Formats: sequence, C-alpha cells, structure tokens
Amino acid sequence: MLTRICLSFALLAAAPVWSQVDSSTQMAPNSSSDDQMLVPPPISGAAYPSEVGSETRSNYLNAGLIFSTGYINNFYAGSGTTPVNDVTYLVQPTISLDQTMLRFHEKLSYSPAFVFYQPTSALNTANENAAANFQIDLSPHVTLQAVDTFNKTSTAFSQNSFSSGSTISGSPTPTTPGIVAPDAPEWTNNTNVGLSWQFTRSDMISAAGTLSELNYQDASEAQGLYDSSARGGSASLTHRLDDRQYLGGLYQYSRILATPVDGANESLGSTTQLNSIFGYYTVYPERTLSLSIVGGSEYYEISALPATTIQAWAPAGMASVGWQGLHTNFAASFSRMVSAGEGVAGASISDSASASARWQIARNWTVGVNGNYSILNNAAKPGLAASTVGGHSIGGAASVEHSMGNSFRIAFQYQRLHQDYGGIAAISADPNTDIALVSLNYHLSRPLGK
Repeated sequence: MLTRICLSFALLAAAPVWSQVDSSTQMAPNSSSDDQMLVPPPISGAAYPSEVGSETRSNYLNAGLIFSTGYINNFYAGSGTTPVNDVTYLVQPTISLDQTMLRFHEKLSYSPAFVFYQPTSALNTANENAAANFQIDLSPHVTLQAVDTFNKTSTAFSQNSFSSGSTISGSPTPTTPGIVAPDAPEWTNNTNVGLSWQFTRSDMISAAGTLSELNYQDASEAQGLYDSSARGGSASLTHRLDDRQYLGGLYQYSRILATPVDGANESLGSTTQLNSIFGYYTVYPERTLSLSIVGGSEYYEISALPATTIQAWAPAGMASVGWQGLHTNFAASFSRMVSAGEGVAGASISDSASASARWQIARNWTVGVNGNYSILNNAAKPGLAASTVGGHSIGGAASVEHSMGNSFRIAFQYQRLHQDYGGIAAISADPNTDIALVSLNYHLSRPLGK
C-alpha cells in the first residue's frame, strides 16, 4: 500500500508546473486581488490550518527527529483482560516539503515511527504516516487539487484523533466520528481529488471523488469493530455574492461497506448508501477568518444479510469557523449527519463537535488545546442484523511547547479519551485512556531554490 502511495506522489510531483494562487488557508482576497474565486470550506475537502500565521512557510524542505516518552494508564495489552500501566517511547524521523511555483503548490510529508513499551515489550511496533497535497491551476480559473493520506498506527499514543494537532474540516463527511480503538493496530488510507471551474466572474462549479479504507490488523484487539471501505463523489455550484460572501449547493453520494474484522460471519456486515443534498453559505468577515453554514437532507439505505434493507430521510447540517492570525489559530465545527463506517456497521445519526486552538504566547512559547465530542444514535431498525451500536465519546488534549534556538523544541502534552459504546468489546473493556507525553523535537529547514 505504501509503495503505491509513494509512486503516486512521484508521478504527481513530475506534473508540469504553472503559476499558482493558493486558497487552502481559506482567507478572503485582498481588495487588490483579481477576479479568481476561492473554494469555500464546505466543498474544498481541506482542513482548516492548524498552525498560527507566524509558523507558515512555503518553499522549504524540512527534516527532523522526534523523541517522545509517555505514560499510559488503563491500557489493555493485546487480548488481555487486565489493564496495565505502561511507559512508552517513540522515535520518529520526519521529512516534509512545501513548495510553491507558478500555478503549482505541493506539500509532501513522510514520517515513520518506532514505538517501544515498558514493561510490555511484546507490543513494540513500527508505524507510518505519509501525506501528499497538490494544487494545480490548470488555467487562471480551473483548479485541480489532490490529497492523499496514509496512516499505520498501533495505539492512541500515535493516533491523531484526539491530539492537540488534530485537524478540523468545514466539509460534511459521511464517515463515523469519534470511534478510536486505543490499542488496536490499524491502517487507513484516504484520497480526495477535486476539480473546480470558475466559468464566470462570480460562478463556479466543482466536482470531487473520494476513496477511503480502514483495516484493523489484529482481530483479537478489535473485537466488535468492522473494517470499512468507502467510495463516493460530489458536485457543487457556488455563486459569489460579493468579494467576501459565497452561496452554493452541494450533492454528495457515498457507498460504505463494513465487514467484520475476523471475516468469520459476513452476515454481520452491511452496505450503506448515502445521497445528500445541501445548501451552504460562507462569509469572510476578515481576510484571516471564515464562517460557514451547511444545511439540507440525507437519504440513506442500509442493506445487510439476511435480505433486509432500511431506507429513510434525515435532516443534516454543519457549522464551522476557521481563524488564522499571526500568533493565534482557532477552528471549530459542529455537525449532525448520517454516518457509517470507521469501525462500525450499519449507519448512525451522529452529532459531533470539535474545537482546536493554538496560541503563541511569547517568541519561544506556544500553547495548544483540542477537544472532540460525538454521539452516535442508531439509524437502523432492530430487524437489521448489522446495526450500529449507539454511544458517545469525548476526548481532549493540552500542550505546551518551548523552542530552544532554531532547531530544538520541547513539548509537554496531556491527552484524555473516554468512550462509552457498550456493544463494542474492544472499547467497553477500555473506556478511559490517559496519556502524558514529553517530546524533544529536532528539526532542520532549508529554503528551496536558494
């Protein structure tokens, strides 16, 4: 899988280069800008920036090494039934590239991680994280964007779902939020390719396709969970009311297949199809601030063995905000959606809220906080064999970072995760996880083309 992803990165990186106007930061244009429209958060598929403005740099090659040590309590080692308290160590080399050229912007990153446990050394493992983001202006008013992320993780210690650096998007998503198996090895791969065409000064159409995979590596540590595979597409029409206001409509289709991790009883699997119709409005009160509202309805169809199908309509909506100042960053979202996959079968009506903030309080000191909350309500009827288990999860993190010169940084972080899903054995046995981390980060940056 990783070889295929890296090959795709190389092929895309070799694409012809044109002049580029980057709208990924979701900032409103200056009064002196041309007539090019932005791609609003509800249809961009991109996350709000997670760093403050002073931390953003383009045309740099970055490399580094992270050493972290942490303490995890209430940790279930392997398929054991007695929780243990482990000290963990993580060694993580990193390399990334952020390059802007004529009509072309690329971001590439790769970071393997080696995790060691004490005293439960049998859980020692290696993880991988890779990401690629390409934006190409094929013409002054036609933009192509492709994003691919691959993650192979083993514990909540190395997952991003509840870390202070987790990302928040303004785009509605059909995947289930909140489910985290604290000690189940898994890999995920998510791909999004979108094309936008501004055919008049104030009108734009967009289309996108998405692929996502989730696979648990050890059935004994993922009891009650499901592998999932999702395919989908979307189309949208956007009208610019003025330089700071956008109004549009969005259609999404998703087909999500959930199968038992052990594959022993396929009758417990399910296929969920979602057809969603939304209207959305985005406003940029300031150049560094955007507010978006999405509302509409979703039609879902859940099929499972024996031959049983559930069909219904449900209202859905989302609100999000993103602000990236020179020394402060904030992003938040709230959504009520029909969702499926990501470890569960069937479909659910999910309410979820996320918020993330980062503040550079002094030249060498930065603090960050993050919080996530989600509730899953079963959308299927009791007669369906594969049925989403209802429950809720809440998690958060806080961090303090101190820079020591240009190359070294030390960070202190605390994470807590609570999940209440009584029908998922892998989670009900381990509902609370607390992690305290200390990290030492060495990084080296070199400008490109100089």
